Amino acid sequence: MSIYEYLERMDADPFDPALLALFGREKRLDEIGFSDFRGEIKRAARANAQHFYFSQSRDAYYADYRPTYPEHSPADFTVSLCFGSAVPRLTMRQETAAVPTIKQYHTMSGLLYDLSMMEVIA
Repeated sequence: MSIYEYLERMDADPFDPALLALFGREKRLDEIGFSDFRGEIKRAARANAQHFYFSQSRDAYYADYRPTYPEHSPADFTVSLCFGSAVPRLTMRQETAAVPTIKQYHTMSGLLYDLSMMEVIA
């Protein structure tokens, strides 16, 4: 049983960074493989998982959230994990009418927590 399954059974939020810290070391961003990246995002997004489109390049992994694909919507955003520099960067970028919103994360659990709090898009 994974830590996420255990916390869900205990009715705790499995993506709360404080709880994850209690159960051992989290993987560093440069230790995350593409299958881990894809699996963790799908698990965190739960009902919204079918709206994610995943891709990878030599230096980055991408998860595009497109609930009304192929049309664009205000809910669209992109998660990227880039390895091109000395310090890996994990960002969420959302295009808005005026200014793009960019949020950076230092750990995967912070991103997963935000994704788990998303409202369900039917």
